[in-house]
Amino acid sequence: MILDSEHLLKLEKARCLERSLNDTEIKRISSAMDGLSELIRLCGDDQDRNGLKETAVFIIVMMLWSMLSWAISPAIQSYLIVSAPETSDIQQSINNSAAHFGIALGSMIGGAVIERASIEMNPIVGGVFALFSLFIVSLSMIKSKESQKNDGSASIL
Repeated sequence: MILDSEHLLKLEKARCLERSLNDTEIKRISSAMDGLSELIRLCGDDQDRNGLKETAVFIIVMMLWSMLSWAISPAIQSYLIVSAPETSDIQQSINNSAAHFGIALGSMIGGAVIERASIEMNPIVGGVFALFSLFIVSLSMIKSKESQKNDGSASIL
């Protein structure tokens, strides 16, 4: 397989994504976390601050949730680039579209659950979807291992 400069650049980007955090990135994350902990300290426990502490905790939780939920994206993009460099452009486009479609669908389903049941049912419905996703991923991994076994046994013969 011949790779042109565009594909080689994508492969290099994928290799860069796979690296661990360097010292500068660690210092930036540490500074951000220090700033957030200072915000909580400044809010204090006084009742007259009108929920400022709760707001700070909410912001921190949302930031952590956001970092964790999007942390998988570079790994997926790297996998798509390495698995089939010649079609990685379209694969990444479809993957990005599917992610945004999933967010929209989840919002729609969450709104329907709140409208028809109650807000307390949202975590349960979300958990069911998470379990379903784990099931699908497990099936995909089993099928991938089976196809690797079959490819390996065919090459021996």
